[in-house]
Amino acid sequence: MVTRPNAAFPAPLPPGLTPHSVGSMRATSLTLVFTNAAGELLTHPAGYAVLRYRAGTWGVAELARLLTSTGALLLGNRWQRLLADARLLPPLSPEAKAWITANWMGPTRLRPEQLHTVVLQPAEVFARLAASQMQALAPHATRYHHCPDEAAAHACLLGLPR
Repeated sequence: MVTRPNAAFPAPLPPGLTPHSVGSMRATSLTLVFTNAAGELLTHPAGYAVLRYRAGTWGVAELARLLTSTGALLLGNRWQRLLADARLLPPLSPEAKAWITANWMGPTRLRPEQLHTVVLQPAEVFARLAASQMQALAPHATRYHHCPDEAAAHACLLGLPR
């Protein structure tokens, strides 16, 4: 009898994720656009960007490259919708917060002026606090929506203006 290893079992999910939390995202083909130590940037066929932060230690340069790539993708496609999966986001350094404030939130921002960001909140409490602080600094044309899992985030994004 010939069997395929693990044929009956799907690939393991990252820590903290369940099959329900992944929902339609797993069944949908996402296209990887950029990756580095800070995270990965993907496109969703429904017309929005997916930004997934990675756990671990990474510097401002990696964060800057990731967010600059995100802004370029959004601008290049004329998209105003972003899923920011920050569940694995580590606490942000003061330097990272300063870069975000100056370059992502500031008047010379590297992203669309109007942006709907659906956030999957960081699991780590200090990272969640830093993310909330950054969101409070966002320009008025930036809207944040918080969802409990990827399936809810996808549904939310589909209901937002393009």
